[in-house]
Amino acid sequence: MSALIKRILTLLCILTFLLPLQTANAAPPPPDEIDAQVIALGKTGTVYRYEKTFGVSEQAFPAYPPDHFGWPHSVWVQADGSVLISDPWAKAVRKYDANGTHLADFGHPGTSGWPEGYFDDPLKMASTTAGTIFVTDHKLNAVRILNADGEQIDWLGQPGGPGNDDTHFDTPEGIFISPVTGNIYVADRFNHRIQVFDSGTNYLFTVGETRVSGGDNDHLNAPIGVAVDAAGNIYVADTDNNRVVKYDADGDYLAQITGLEYPTSVAVDNLRGYLYVGVVYDAYVPYYSLTDLSYAGAFGEFDVQGDDTTHFAEPHGVAVDEAGGKVYIADSPNRRVLVYNADTKAYLRQFGTTGQAIPTDDQHFFEPYAVEVEPNGSIILGEGAMRLIKLNPDGSAAWTVGQSGFWGQPPDRLDGSPNGIVSDGKTVYVAMSCTIYKFSSANGAYLGVFAGGGDCWASDSLFQRITDIARDSAGNIYATDGELHRVVQLNKYGALVATVGVRGEMGSDNARLRGPQGLAVDKARNVYVADEGNCRVQKFDKYLRYVMTFSTTLCGDSHDRLGGPQDVAVDAKGNVFVAEDWNNRIQIYDKAGAYLSSIGGSWGGGTGQLRVPMSLTMDKKGNLFVADRFNHRIQVYAPGVPYFGQQNLNGFGQRWTSWGETLAFFKNQLYAGTNGPNGGQIWRKGKTGWERIIADGFDNWGNVTIGHLLEYKGYLYATTANTTDEWVTSEGGQIWRTADGLTWAPVVFGGFGDTDNHSIHHLEIIGSDLCAATWAGGVHGPQVWCSPSGDMDTWEQRWNNRFGGADKSWAILDFVDFAGATFAATVGPEGGLYRRSGDTWTRVSAPIDSPDTYAIGGVTAFKDALYIITATHADQPSQVYRCTNCTSTPIAWELVGEAAEFPINNHGRNSTLFTNGKTLYALIGSYDGAVIWSSTDGQTWKQASLPGLGDSLNERTSFGHSIIFYKNAFYLSMHNFSTGVEVWKFCPTKKGCK
Repeated sequence: MSALIKRILTLLCILTFLLPLQTANAAPPPPDEIDAQVIALGKTGTVYRYEKTFGVSEQAFPAYPPDHFGWPHSVWVQADGSVLISDPWAKAVRKYDANGTHLADFGHPGTSGWPEGYFDDPLKMASTTAGTIFVTDHKLNAVRILNADGEQIDWLGQPGGPGNDDTHFDTPEGIFISPVTGNIYVADRFNHRIQVFDSGTNYLFTVGETRVSGGDNDHLNAPIGVAVDAAGNIYVADTDNNRVVKYDADGDYLAQITGLEYPTSVAVDNLRGYLYVGVVYDAYVPYYSLTDLSYAGAFGEFDVQGDDTTHFAEPHGVAVDEAGGKVYIADSPNRRVLVYNADTKAYLRQFGTTGQAIPTDDQHFFEPYAVEVEPNGSIILGEGAMRLIKLNPDGSAAWTVGQSGFWGQPPDRLDGSPNGIVSDGKTVYVAMSCTIYKFSSANGAYLGVFAGGGDCWASDSLFQRITDIARDSAGNIYATDGELHRVVQLNKYGALVATVGVRGEMGSDNARLRGPQGLAVDKARNVYVADEGNCRVQKFDKYLRYVMTFSTTLCGDSHDRLGGPQDVAVDAKGNVFVAEDWNNRIQIYDKAGAYLSSIGGSWGGGTGQLRVPMSLTMDKKGNLFVADRFNHRIQVYAPGVPYFGQQNLNGFGQRWTSWGETLAFFKNQLYAGTNGPNGGQIWRKGKTGWERIIADGFDNWGNVTIGHLLEYKGYLYATTANTTDEWVTSEGGQIWRTADGLTWAPVVFGGFGDTDNHSIHHLEIIGSDLCAATWAGGVHGPQVWCSPSGDMDTWEQRWNNRFGGADKSWAILDFVDFAGATFAATVGPEGGLYRRSGDTWTRVSAPIDSPDTYAIGGVTAFKDALYIITATHADQPSQVYRCTNCTSTPIAWELVGEAAEFPINNHGRNSTLFTNGKTLYALIGSYDGAVIWSSTDGQTWKQASLPGLGDSLNERTSFGHSIIFYKNAFYLSMHNFSTGVEVWKFCPTKKGCK
C-alpha cells in the first residue's frame, strides 16, 4: 500500500473521533463576509440549562398498533401481493401481507426526520418487481429509495429546497413504476408536470410544461396521482383542473375525464380493463373503461360522505391487486383502508379501525404547537392532533379537551390545532383557525367564543388564520394573523382597539409584517412580534407604535440573524427569547437587541437539541418552557448552571467557531485557542471582555485550528494544525510565540521539515526543554522535537517515530513524570500508554487494551498513584485504572472506575482526567453531554456536573488541552458544533460560579 493511500485511509479514521472539520482553503472570503457581525454582542453570563421534559421525547403516542392509523394516505400492492400503506401523520410506511397480517413499519413512527431511516412526510409509494420501494417524501422535495427491508439505499431527486430542473422536484406526490418497462413516473405537483425516468433513475422525458400550469391538453395544474397501463398509456390525476388526463407512452395527449372534484389518485386494472379514480371531495371512487374512458361504475356514493362500508369520507388513495382480485381504497379521515373484490365489487375487509386514530394518553403529546404556564405553575398545551391538555405542576393530567386526530367544534372537539394559548388562572383563551375560544381553567369546560369566528375568508372577517395570542396586565388580548400579515389588539371584552400591519399586505418596513407568528407582552405592555417572513422580531409599545427591531431582515443561521422565527418570550430583565424553525434553536438577546446566548441549534432529540420549537413561555421563576413540536414534548430550561459559569459568548459570537481546543493563562490573562471561519483563532480575556488577537490562522487559512497553548520562559507558544484539503495534504504544522500576547513570531514552519506532520499537537516542558509532539497523519508515528530555548532553528528530534508507529499511535496527548519514569498517552488505532527507559518507549497499557479504545485520554499522578482513563469508539464506556508500582513489568493495573461508577452518559468520547491535588476528576465525553465525576480517594466517585453542563450539545473537550487549573478554579473549553465553543469556569465548592 502506498504511503499516500495509507495516509488517506488513516486520516478517515482520525476524523471519526477527532472533529468534524470545515474545509479550509486559500480562496478569498465569500462576498457575504461570514465574519461580519450585523448586531452587537452583549454581556457574557446568560446561560440556560436543561431542567426537565413533559411528554416523552420522540414519541408521539404510547404505541403504534397494527390496526390503527393516523392518516392512511395511499396504498401500493407489491408483486408478491403484500400491501404498503403510507401514514404521513405517523411519519411511517406500514407493510402487510396479502391476508392483512402486519409485517413491518418503515421509518420512525411518530418522529419525522431528514436522515436515512426517517420520513418527513411520506405520501405515496411504488415498488419494482424485485421489491425496491420508492416513497415520495414531498416536504423534502425528493423520493426515498428503500430496499425490500425498508432500509434507505438512495434518493431520486435532491432532498432540500424545491427545484425545477431534471434532478429536482417541487413537492412530488404521486409515483408509479411500470412492471412492464420498469420506468418510474413521478407526479411533480408544483412543477405542474410528470417526470419520467428509466429503471436506472435516468431522466427520460416530461409530460406537461415545467413550472407552467394550464388546463389545455398540453399543460397540467398541480398533478397529484399517476398510473400507467400495460400498453404504456399514462393516466394523470390533474388535481387542480379537476380532471384525469390520458397520454400515450410518449406523453402525447389522448383523452380526459372531467367534472371530478379534486381527484388525487389513479389505478389501473389491466386484467379487467378499468381505471379507478379517487375523487376526494366527491367522496367516491368511480371506475372507467381503459378503452374509451367511459363510466363503468363506482365504489361509494357520489357526494355522500359516510363511514360504513359503502361510503367514504375522503378517498385519497386507490390501488389494485390484479392477480389477487382486490381493490384497496384509503379512506383517510375515517382512518382505514377498505378492501373490495375486484370482480364482484363486494366489501371484503379493512385495515385500521373506523373513526379511531392512533390511541394516545395524557402523557404523550403529538406535535405540541402552543404552551402556556399559569400563575400556579400548571401547564396548558395545544397539540397538532387537536387536543388541549392541562397538566398540574408535577406533570400529572388535570383535564383534556378534544379527540386526538379529529377536527370538530367545541365542546367535544377542537376547531383545528391550538396555535396560541393564554390564561389568567381562571379563563383559558385558545386561538384556533380564525377564532379565539374560552375554556374554564378549573375543568376545561367550554365557555364560548371570545372573538372572531364565522367565515374566515370573508372580506370583513376579523381574522383569517390566528397564529398566536398574548395577554397584557390590563386584560387586553393581542393576536397575530399570519394570513392578513397584521397584529390585532382587543380589549378584555373582545372589541377591536388597534392594529399594526396592513391588512392582507406583506412588507418589510416598520409598518408592515410578513407572515407574523408568535408574540409576547412584557411587564410594561410592550408587544414583541415574531415576524417570520422577515426573519426578525418587531417591538411595539402598548399602543402598537413601532419601537425597535431585534436581529435584521437578513435571514441566516449565525448568532446575529434569525431563520423562521416562530415565537418570542420576554423575561423580567427584558431579555428576549426567540424560537426559530429553520435553525432549531432559541436565540437570546438583551433588551437593547445584543446577542447573549443560544439554546439548541441542531435537529435531534437530545436535551440540548430541538425539532422545530413552536412556542415559548416563562414561569414566575424565569424558567423557559418550549413546545418542541417534532420531538413531541415540552422542554423546560432554567437559568444558570450550579458550580459553573460561562466565560464567553457562544463561539465568541461566531456560531461556527466550534472547536474548544486549548486554554492557557499567560501574565494573568486567560487565552483560548479555537478554529475559525477562515483559520485558527486566539482569544484573550481582559477586563473589558474578550478580544480576538489572532484571526485567520496567522494569515494562513490552512492553519485550520490552534492546537495547544503553553507558557515557556516568558513566552506564550501556540501550535497549529494545517491542511488545505480536509487532511489529504498539508503544509505542516507550525509553532508561534509571543512575549506580550499581541505580537507573534514564528519559530517552526512546515511540520519540522516534514509536511506529514500536519499538526503540532502537544507542547510539554521535559526537563528544562520545550518539547513538541506531532500528529503525523497516520503516515508514521508521532515525532517529538525539543529546544532548550524555543527559538527558531534550535529544535532537534528525539525518539524518532516511536510509540508503536502509525499502526498504533498517531499523536501524543500528554506526558507525565511519575516515580522516576516518564509516561506518554497516545491516540491512534491502538492508542495506549507508553513508558520511557532511556531512548526506548514501551507500551505498558497492553493488559487493559480493548479494540474499542482509541486513546488513553488522560494520564495524571494523584496521591501516590498514576491514573489513566480510556477513550473509546462505538459508544463503549470509559474506564479508569491506576497503578502504584508503575515501574514493574508488566504493570499491575487496578480498575477503579467503570460503567457502574459512571452510570450517566458514559460513551467514552474524548474522556480525560484532571486534578487540583486534592480531588481527582474524570470528564466522560458523550453524545448526550459530557459529565464530570469527582473522587477524593481515586476509588469512590460522585457526579460533579450536569450532563453537558445542562446542554447535550456540550459533548466533549479536546482531551486535557482544554482544561487548566488557575487560582482555585478549573477552566474548561467545550466543543459545541451547534452554537459555538463554550469556555466555562468550574468552582467545585461554590454553587454560584461567575
